[in-house]
This record gives sequence, structure tokens and C-alpha cells, in this order.
Amino acid sequence: MEFNEINSNSINLITAYGEGYLEVNHKKTTENILIYPEHTYLMSEIKTIDDIDETILNKAIDFDPEIILFGFNATNHFLPRDQIKLLHKNQIAVECMNLMSACRTFNILLSEQRRVIFFALNRL
Repeated sequence: MEFNEINSNSINLITAYGEGYLEVNHKKTTENILIYPEHTYLMSEIKTIDDIDETILNKAIDFDPEIILFGFNATNHFLPRDQIKLLHKNQIAVECMNLMSACRTFNILLSEQRRVIFFALNRL
């Protein structure tokens, strides 16, 4: 397998993470954040997992990703079935995992030049 080192100031890499926080390009956040390869958006409207509705998911679908990662600070969180169906209907893979695993996975997928989006949900 070939690995590609990312040497770009425009790509959002997770540069650090820990219990309840992560850093995107050395900028620390404890908020819920949606991370695209080249943009980030605070997701303050997400207070519970049920707030991840069709409107929010359609913003992600518009990017035409191959995969969407959902990283949760708490354990055993998964998207409701209807949201997963919506993403699968649009041929988008979905992965739900703990925040720290999702941070590592996001960076790996970016290094593979995959079209990935990461919902980093620190506050759920």
C-alpha cells in the first residue's frame, strides 16, 4: 500500500486530541465541529444525537463524500437508522466511533486522498 505524506497548509489535519477536545491544524476546540478537508464549521446547533437531522446531513451530502465519520466523546453513540439510510441512499459510507479513533481515521483517509468528512462531536 502506498502512503502519501500531506504537506499542505490548506488541508485540515487533526494535530492533537484528548479527552473532550481536538486540535485542527493546531487550533484547539471543545465544541462540536464539522471538518471538511479544507473547511471547518462549528455545529453549535447539535446538542443531542437527534439534532443531526436531514438538513445537517444534506450539507454533508452536497460535498459528495465517499465516507462520513462520526466521532463521539461518549461511548455507544450511533446515528439513528433513518439518517444512516439517507447517507447510504446517496452511496456514502458511514462510520460511528469514539472521538479519538475517528481523529486517527480521518487523518489516514486524508493521507489516502479520500473524500472524507468528519463530524467531531465533543459535546454529546
